[in-house]
Amino acid sequence: MLLPTLTHAKAYAELFGRDAPWRPAISEIATRHDVDGPLIRLGGSNVIFGGPNAVIKIYAPMWSEDAAIEGEALHACARRLPVAIPEPIASGTLEGWAYLVLRRLPGRPLLDGWHDLDPAAHAHACQETAHLCAALHRVPTAGLRHVPSARPLLQRPIAEVCEKHRREGLDERWIDDIATLLEASDGNLDGSADVFVHADVHPEHLFVDGGRLSGLIDFADALIAPAEYELAATLALMCAPTREDPSAFVDAYGRQLDAPLRRALEVALLRQRYCALPELLHRMPEAGRPKTLEELLERCFGG
Repeated sequence: MLLPTLTHAKAYAELFGRDAPWRPAISEIATRHDVDGPLIRLGGSNVIFGGPNAVIKIYAPMWSEDAAIEGEALHACARRLPVAIPEPIASGTLEGWAYLVLRRLPGRPLLDGWHDLDPAAHAHACQETAHLCAALHRVPTAGLRHVPSARPLLQRPIAEVCEKHRREGLDERWIDDIATLLEASDGNLDGSADVFVHADVHPEHLFVDGGRLSGLIDFADALIAPAEYELAATLALMCAPTREDPSAFVDAYGRQLDAPLRRALEVALLRQRYCALPELLHRMPEAGRPKTLEELLERCFGG
């Protein structure tokens, strides 16, 4: 056996951070598809190894559908965005694990120098990201069979949403405030049109080259969702920690940050599948970190 036999997510988590359990499978896939070495471990929530020109990404059996989602999303977005995205070279399975072999992008992750950028460079990166989000949301969705709809996620009962925040370690007082806000905003996203969303646009997945935004990776979380779903998380992760003006981002995207959009963004952020609020708060400098849900939402979306 080249890959471990897993029966539950906890067993995967226990092995995930080590390189040795994955190298035999990575070597086999590299041989199958003529991937040049040396292959080194890369970051991400999947097992990913990269060589000079290609990346091998393997998906645990309990999340094997992510490989189909990512492959389909990459094909849908090919040649439609203002930045490069990974080109699929090959796909397959090995001992029940799905994998993709992807062309490696030039440049470096925006996160590498994100905290050292001056205010003007931050603002420029956010503006370019807004243009990218607008292009993502113009990608045609007709014919997509694997990219799922976010509607079931967005229509979960409020108690289920609150339990998600509780599992992530959010203070109980915040959870009470989330319930109150969602009860007052029931159905707020019902009238929003569904578009293609990457659903994970932030500095870890954005690449820069020569001072400009050059690439976007990790399409496994793609959804068919209201645009607000993407805008909410991207504003929270890119603009709020550095106090960028959310109105400038939304203007560059092509909309106006008025009161109805703010409320839609608040609901979309609180109903996200991921984007844990404790982690979001941790990304902000401790001095001036929001102490209430109201302060956090104002930091993310103005008010």
